[in-house]
Amino acid sequence: MEKQFVQPLGDIIALEEKALRDAVTRARVESALEELAQQNGGCRKYNLLNIQSGTFQVINGIDYNFHAEVESVPTEKCVAEQAGAIPEVYKINIFEPADQNAKKQYAFEKLLVDEL
Repeated sequence: MEKQFVQPLGDIIALEEKALRDAVTRARVESALEELAQQNGGCRKYNLLNIQSGTFQVINGIDYNFHAEVESVPTEKCVAEQAGAIPEVYKINIFEPADQNAKKQYAFEKLLVDEL
């Protein structure tokens, strides 16, 4: 009998380096950063620099958590009242529900360098 490795439902699984660098993961995080820009009134856009770490958990959908380095840049809409480009680190939560009709949910937490 062949031995199979099965991840129990609900376990939090760390993404390996290869998965953190792949185009699908990068697109997922960039999409979340677009949502962050909208939530912040469109005055800043966020360019992804590096995904430091990530996990996923299969529940009633997939719950992703990432720590990502970004460059926060003012948009033309608010360039006069906003500071220039700023490096920042965010904890990004993306919940992709199993129900295809449900919307993705996003949560963001700006981290201080000491919190890493």
